[in-house]
Amino acid sequence: MRYRLLALLAVASSLLAQTTGTATLVGTITDSTGAVMAGAQVKVLNTATSFLSETVTNAEGSYYVPYLAPGLYRVSIEAPGFKMQARHFSPEQQGNRLKSCL
Repeated sequence: MRYRLLALLAVASSLLAQTTGTATLVGTITDSTGAVMAGAQVKVLNTATSFLSETVTNAEGSYYVPYLAPGLYRVSIEAPGFKMQARHFSPEQQGNRLKSCL
């Protein structure tokens, strides 16, 4: 049975402000049962500049995307056997925490 990728920017996701005027996106990807998703591809696209940052979740389902400049971003998560999930966010508007379940 295929589960939906429920936690786009899962339980522990957050944007951490840095003194350089950039943000860091960190989080853990889980499926609908709460199991972590190792090897999921995370893409963070700045919609104004088309600058794309990509990473893959580690064995604990965690990811880290540093040096995000202010702006609007589209975050997408893809994993084999799961529907791609995406969400728009802005570090300035979201504050220091970003949680999302799709």
